[in-house]
Amino acid sequence: MVKHVMVLVPHQDDEVCLMGEYLDRHLYKDDVLIKLVYLTNGDYITAAATRKAEALEAVQLFGILEKDVTFLGYPDTPFESDNPYTDNRLKAITLSIEQVILRFTPYIIFCTDSDFHPDHRALSLCFNRAMDSILKKAEGYRPIVFKGFSYSTAFYGKKDYSRINNPPATIPTPERLDNPSLNWNARVRLKNPGAVNHVPLWNNKIYQALLKHKSQCGLQYYQSIINGDQVFFKERTDNLLFSSSISELKVSSGIKQYLYDFSTGSLYHIMDCGNTDAPYNCIWKPDKHDLSPTISICFKHPQTVAYISIHGNPNLHKQMVAGEVVINRNQTIPFQLLNEYGKETIVHIHNQEVYSIYITLQQPCSGIGELGVYKNDDNTSLFLPIMPLVSKSNYFHEKLINYLEWLYIRISWVNFRLHRKINFLIKRIRKV
Repeated sequence: MVKHVMVLVPHQDDEVCLMGEYLDRHLYKDDVLIKLVYLTNGDYITAAATRKAEALEAVQLFGILEKDVTFLGYPDTPFESDNPYTDNRLKAITLSIEQVILRFTPYIIFCTDSDFHPDHRALSLCFNRAMDSILKKAEGYRPIVFKGFSYSTAFYGKKDYSRINNPPATIPTPERLDNPSLNWNARVRLKNPGAVNHVPLWNNKIYQALLKHKSQCGLQYYQSIINGDQVFFKERTDNLLFSSSISELKVSSGIKQYLYDFSTGSLYHIMDCGNTDAPYNCIWKPDKHDLSPTISICFKHPQTVAYISIHGNPNLHKQMVAGEVVINRNQTIPFQLLNEYGKETIVHIHNQEVYSIYITLQQPCSGIGELGVYKNDDNTSLFLPIMPLVSKSNYFHEKLINYLEWLYIRISWVNFRLHRKINFLIKRIRKV
């Protein structure tokens, strides 16, 4: 039976930034196929047909065929635009993503997270909504989900490429990522198989793919994009709150669905890019008159529970949420402070048999972005953390390769500039 690995990105070239050489079909088993999905046509400046042709040429380098590429066809959005993401468009995008996921039922999904570009934010938001719907309707389907950044850790990352000892991906402010609820120290690191093994640029598939995206001049960002690793954040889909094992879930006030909607919160205004203090919605908040906010969970049958996961309000530095967790009405576990900016706080249950969970909070309560109950600890055995690579090199050999790489880059850059000038002239002629 063929297994699918799905990659969802907003624009043509984001696949290279997000996945790097892990797009390579040859890294997977024969029974695994990569399904690549683009949200937009990338047509804000360059024609959609051009972006599509460039993308298909680029992904062919990794062994991905045209039949395995899906273009959802939504328009590319500029930063300076008025908000095109109306409720109707977001609903349409969510439905498109849900349909393409259920069509292929991939066992692993990679998706772009909330970079500061509005299209990236829209994809992340609608993907979360689509997964919320899928997990609540299709209980037998629980894919492995990884989200990552196309900008922060790649396109606009540190320009530190080195062919011998290529460093891992870095980020300017690890304390608060573009998605503040993520913890940089909890990232999953995939060793880049090509960028750290003495591969000259002309043999590096990331560099080759950037050459194919001529209209985007992605070549100038190769030093940021080619890292020693690819960074992702795992989003668990096995939250018991999505399962039929729950007989009852009640809250004393507020909208309980926000507790388990596969999202730690979303920006009120999707175009509010780069504003780290922008408010978030889709967060469970008790009414201010609710003096003793309570969440009660009852199971149909006792469940073995390893831990409870709590994400607070991602907009707040200090999560002043005092409260307690009561297990089976006889064991009390108090907590005083949730981690800042909505980062995960774990309450360990230590694999007990649990039939009821009561969470009581004190006012004022800043809210909970996501609540999870898990039967086992997360063990991402599929991917192992990489170790720093230290290589010895022959001085004269490296000097020669470095010079040839420099010459290759200059020639490539000339071709880029020539291509852009020709496109500019064609557009001017068409207008005349």
